[in-house]
Amino acid sequence: MNKYVFVTVFMCALALTNAKPSHDKEEENDSSPKSDLSEFNKIAQYVNDEYNTTVLLDAVKMIEKINEKCPNIQTQIDSVGEEVHNCMVGVELGNDTLCHMVKTHLVRCLKPIGVVINTCLPEESKGLPILVEKMVQGLINQACESTVEEILELFNPCIFETDTEDVHACQEADAVIEEYRNKLPSKSLVCHTLPKARNCVKAMVEGSCKNPITQNSVLKFHDAAEHAIKEDCDVLNKA
Repeated sequence: MNKYVFVTVFMCALALTNAKPSHDKEEENDSSPKSDLSEFNKIAQYVNDEYNTTVLLDAVKMIEKINEKCPNIQTQIDSVGEEVHNCMVGVELGNDTLCHMVKTHLVRCLKPIGVVINTCLPEESKGLPILVEKMVQGLINQACESTVEEILELFNPCIFETDTEDVHACQEADAVIEEYRNKLPSKSLVCHTLPKARNCVKAMVEGSCKNPITQNSVLKFHDAAEHAIKEDCDVLNKA
């Protein structure tokens, strides 16, 4: 489950970084897509070293693959950057809670970036940004419905103690991830892998975390991500 949290934070941070408008040419020259990715790669390596998970390093590889398939992606993202920025700064809190504001506006404001990325993805990967949007929205909704204790349990050190290689229930999911580690995934792959990932997550958290609150919190967030794309996956499965 910790993997979903990391991926969500990482991808949102990357989107926000790419979306910021550049008004200073000198500053613009100092900030290139490669340098941005290099900085995130350092974060990914730190997470890997500290928490024994390659999920962010895999995310970096996926971004690199997108850049290969879409050589002009940065220019296209820059073209909608002002729109995203204006959407963000135009949000007024008023009487809304922070949770309501994020639920209502975050995915909506970042949507133009997803549209741009989707247009240049290969046919088998088209629709992935939409799935990611829905999963992020599902995770945000779950976070807003959870108690502070439940959210804090997602970072309980016990979650990071077990390596997936040591858990039998993770072998199938690990095999799929390894096969596609250097490829762009497809919608059907995501739909096919999530249920297997749940079995893995459940076995890991129940094996290393004895507190029922920790176990339930982790599975709630996984189920929120899976439920958010259930309709899309059902359509694919019927096709």
